[in-house]
Amino acid sequence: MHNACRHRYRAAFLLCRRHRIDLNLLHDHDPAAFVDNLRDFVSQVRDVDFLNLFLTGLKDEDVTATMYRPLVLDSSTRCARCPPPALLPSPLNRLAPHLVVRH
Repeated sequence: MHNACRHRYRAAFLLCRRHRIDLNLLHDHDPAAFVDNLRDFVSQVRDVDFLNLFLTGLKDEDVTATMYRPLVLDSSTRCARCPPPALLPSPLNRLAPHLVVRH
């Protein structure tokens, strides 16, 4: 998740996709930073099919606390700037207001 920590979202997205890593990890490893940098995520990923893939795969589950818990708890695999997992509202509910297209 070092690419995501450095806000290199396209590289992080492509790496997750290539290795079949759950894309929720891009949001769940640091939800506050992800929301703050959502505009960067959208502009870097660009491809509407990739953005749809990301949005349709969002879960209410925090994958850092479930599927990838052993990796997140291991401090050697977590970058120093990434916070530990936290309980937050649904990712889709948090991200949707920021993704509204205004004409």
